Amino acid sequence: MRHFRLSRLAAAVVMLGSTLGIAGGTLLATSGPASAVAGGVNVCNTFNGVADASGAVAIASGTLSDCHQQGSGMLAGVFDITGAPAPASIAWATGHATSAIELSAAIDFSGGPCPAGDIAADITIVVGGGPYATPPSATGGGILCADITGGLANIVLTNFGPVVI
Repeated sequence: MRHFRLSRLAAAVVMLGSTLGIAGGTLLATSGPASAVAGGVNVCNTFNGVADASGAVAIASGTLSDCHQQGSGMLAGVFDITGAPAPASIAWATGHATSAIELSAAIDFSGGPCPAGDIAADITIVVGGGPYATPPSATGGGILCADITGGLANIVLTNFGPVVI
């Protein structure tokens, strides 16, 4: 029983890390003008997503909303619970750009500031280039909360505080 719970917890952590990474962005492709702003300045107040860690590769998707520069965006990506950088992207609702990012997560099994029973992850977001590019500006990130009561195929992800891109 303990082995099963530990496996579920590890899978949830992996999914949580990828999801937060998705919340940041390297704007690689533009279909119109996009703000050439340095990284660490676009703040999104809400993230709601779902992760699936039941397969060989954990995936996550969700929506960033109430972002002060791009409005909102749909994110999708793969995540790695070992803390290694994982690829993700955000398709901004403005239709002007897609952000490609790498994220990593520091997992807090105690739940940190998240609701009781959730797993917390302090996510770091690195944007590869273009608008919101990390070098030389600040990296982004935030805290995600993962509710694993729905099982490994339906992990509910929410943010605790703002997500900075």
